[in-house]
Amino acid sequence: MFMLKILLLNCLFLSSLNLYAQSKNVEDFWSQKKLITPFRMPLPLPTEKIHYIDLDGDGDPDVLRTKIGENIPIQWIDDDDDMKNGDIEGDMDSDCLMIDRNNDGLYGGEHDIIIDWNDEDGDNLADMQVLVDYSGLDDRGLWKAHYMWFIDNDKDQL
Repeated sequence: MFMLKILLLNCLFLSSLNLYAQSKNVEDFWSQKKLITPFRMPLPLPTEKIHYIDLDGDGDPDVLRTKIGENIPIQWIDDDDDMKNGDIEGDMDSDCLMIDRNNDGLYGGEHDIIIDWNDEDGDNLADMQVLVDYSGLDDRGLWKAHYMWFIDNDKDQL
């Protein structure tokens, strides 16, 4: 009898939780009222080491290397020199993200992805984006690679 009471209390609790979740106003979520569902790269785990590389010797990082997900190496290259120590991703206005999807130690090799954001007018918002999705070396002529340009002519960030 005691277990039955516990089971009924659990059912009552879960039912009320479900009712609360259904009554939550949809407009409360940050991604609502967007024409396109926003994309964000997975962030590195808090335990993952982040390496900062200063290529031009000015004291701030120009490249950020780390791993995301299930041990996938990535690197952010900062094109507008505004990266800081402590950043965990690029700011996506004038940056390049390189993803070593096949974990072979090479960026821009087979099966890897490169995304480059370009701020052409200096407003700290990307005006163009290029996405390169490399195919495998054995896939030549099979149309498995992708190369796409996105240009924001109307400045709406879509």
